Amino acid sequence: MLAFTELSRAHPSVPVMAVSVLTALAAGAFLAAGRSRRRPLVPGSLLRVRTLQVACVVAALYMASFGAEFYLVTLYLQDVRDWSALAAGIAFLPLAGTIVVGNTLAGRLAGRMPLGRLLATAFLLGAVGLAVLAVAVGAHAGYAAGLLPGLLLSGLGQGMAFTGMFITGTRDLPPQSNSTGSALVTTAQYTGGSVGLAVLVLLHGEHPVTADFTRTFLVTAAVATAAAPLALALLARDGRATTTASHPAIPAETRAGGQQ
Repeated sequence: MLAFTELSRAHPSVPVMAVSVLTALAAGAFLAAGRSRRRPLVPGSLLRVRTLQVACVVAALYMASFGAEFYLVTLYLQDVRDWSALAAGIAFLPLAGTIVVGNTLAGRLAGRMPLGRLLATAFLLGAVGLAVLAVAVGAHAGYAAGLLPGLLLSGLGQGMAFTGMFITGTRDLPPQSNSTGSALVTTAQYTGGSVGLAVLVLLHGEHPVTADFTRTFLVTAAVATAAAPLALALLARDGRATTTASHPAIPAETRAGGQQ
């Protein structure tokens, strides 16, 4: 993330870029060493569970789109509209509330509709909210008439997607591997958030103006929109509709490796 941030500067720091490259190489070496171990940290058989794979991809896209919203809105309200930190924080309360509503709604819908459809609906709903924010920012609309509808829609989509992706990630895992599966989804989530936010900062530049915020909100909306058909298509190939499907057989080494 720091490397992408440095690239947005007119004169990137050479030491920072060098350390970033070395860190990436070290991470690759760590992963390679882990795969060659007799009992790796994450068994390969667990990584081959399709619903877990889909959940990790969706989680990365979730944070690359919705995860940047708090940062972008905060920066916009304080730097462009000159709101105080307190006022900007209060402006987020409706967003936080609808995220909770979305969490609850997704939990109730998960057993009644295919997970792919649930995730697609959540991402499309959130994408509409992000697009509304982009239009509101570009039109210099007020909070109640412009920003608030976007925050409410995106928050509802966020909450539904967050619950849906963790249900998806652990659905086909045995109980003793649920914690490992959840950890993998969380890792993918924050990796996507770090890289996604860094790229948006790169697009922003050092001194973003209104047009820059409009562009980045549109980019996040595009990422969320792309996640919808991807989740729908990948989970459609899974062949099971709801969370009531039985767990597949998992090799013994996976069961041992999943215990926490």
